[in-house]
Amino acid sequence: MDSKLHGPGLEGQYESDGSEVHDFPPPAYRRNSESSTERSLYDAKDEALFAGSQASPCHAREYGWYHPKLLSRGLVITDAAASTATGKAPLYYVEVSEFALKKPDVILHALPPTTGMTNDLEYLANTGESGPVVGAAHFPKFSRHIKVGLGDPSSTDATMTYVEVRNANLMTHGEYHMSLNGRSYAWKRTHDAAAGIEGGSATRILHRESFQLIDVGANEVIAVFLDNKFKSWRKKGKLRVFRDLEDGSGEELETQRQLKLLVFLSIAAILEKARRRANRRRSNSGGGGGP
Repeated sequence: MDSKLHGPGLEGQYESDGSEVHDFPPPAYRRNSESSTERSLYDAKDEALFAGSQASPCHAREYGWYHPKLLSRGLVITDAAASTATGKAPLYYVEVSEFALKKPDVILHALPPTTGMTNDLEYLANTGESGPVVGAAHFPKFSRHIKVGLGDPSSTDATMTYVEVRNANLMTHGEYHMSLNGRSYAWKRTHDAAAGIEGGSATRILHRESFQLIDVGANEVIAVFLDNKFKSWRKKGKLRVFRDLEDGSGEELETQRQLKLLVFLSIAAILEKARRRANRRRSNSGGGGGP
């Protein structure tokens, strides 16, 4: 199965250790359109956006993201609402492939309901690796952008939908833009308490892998990924989705399901990109661009 998982026209276009390497430290994060004097207002703008949208943790669907074992690169995604104290309800497994040729960098597997509920994350990861593929992400060589494919690229009868997840900030990698079915979305790094980041302002700034997803046209926060940071090595974080992505029928339902896949796959790819940059910075004693 693994050898077949490659999208059309992408041969030889995987991220190399030489991409995105810089010899100077990144500046404090701000949007491309912001001046340095506007940076101090960034969290306040996020808070106003979050408060002004219909997003509320009380109405969110929450998903836990777990490392199956220490130093594992893969992630088990569970449905928190369906889970219990004695067993987690599995949803997806994120398989990561960093060095295999002609294989996507990130592969999203669906964990079938027959897997059952369990707290054995290693079992869920092993089961997930052989589960059906529902999406894949490629890191094109010498590019800071990500190419996401919704569907199974190895299936002969599958119709793939490809989406480019564009890194809008060269230095800090804090904003990613993408479009699906005529609508534009943006993942933006957040340190905002209103988004669910815990702690004081000094500790919230350390959450470099917490992002909120904005429907640009509606100016609405539809999801937020909250990095677990130092709380536990086992749990990477949690994804809260504020829009019902299983609502509707016919084409509308299919559109919502595509968006759901894009939400999970795009943030999984963004997090994996960040992990590789962090590894390069450690290897290069500080080189490798912004977080």
